Amino acid sequence: MYALVPKTGWQGEVSKMRCGARNDLRFTLKPPTLAPNKGCWLVPTCDSLAVRVAEQADSLRALGWQLVTCEARLVEELGCKAGLKRFAQRHGLLRHLPQYYDSPEECSFPCVAKSASGVYGKECYIVHSAVEAHAAARKAAERHAARDGAFWGSRWVLQEYVMGRHEFSTSLLVSRGEVLDAICSRYEYDAEEYVWPRVSEVEEKRAFPPVPAAHLQVMKAFVAVRGEEYSGILNFNYKIRPSGDTAIF
Repeated sequence: MYALVPKTGWQGEVSKMRCGARNDLRFTLKPPTLAPNKGCWLVPTCDSLAVRVAEQADSLRALGWQLVTCEARLVEELGCKAGLKRFAQRHGLLRHLPQYYDSPEECSFPCVAKSASGVYGKECYIVHSAVEAHAAARKAAERHAARDGAFWGSRWVLQEYVMGRHEFSTSLLVSRGEVLDAICSRYEYDAEEYVWPRVSEVEEKRAFPPVPAAHLQVMKAFVAVRGEEYSGILNFNYKIRPSGDTAIF
């Protein structure tokens, strides 16, 4: 059995997988929830919980859970947009990411201003000038009681916007840097410039192609770094440039 946590209302969709997966378990880490049966796999479905599961892996296994995870620091770094930049820079992989900027004054517009830890398009904006970028940061600073300058490069990132209607989402199952399985979704949207979910998908154009070998090679470079081999499930969201190179978000 597979327990997808936290409980998010996905049980109807998850049950259609017909593999013993469930999303109806009230799971907590304080105190840790006992596995419902022997051999149940625990699958965190958000970055923050994945980090906490990695931190408490030993105690969770003692409670009967099966896990595929690794060092919490690595899980956290790869799950954070600012952390992903640091990881890529450390290992010579920055060419596979959109270009990053240190301040709005250095940007080529349009570009993306977004929270380093945001998901589902939250706190993510396409900006067309330095004025717009600073305005977005000021709004965020007011919400988080922080200074504008504290955001760029740490809590917020400024990133090249990669044009195009097509976007890829590829999920990998990885054990100690070895990719055991991969599945790819390709989406088409009705605009060249957008931030999901503030755009409409052309649903009849959605496809599930085999993961292109060139894409998989790039993703393997991120999970199989010697000394920092990844274990677990993770997702790469990216576009393909006209040159054929990836731009991983």
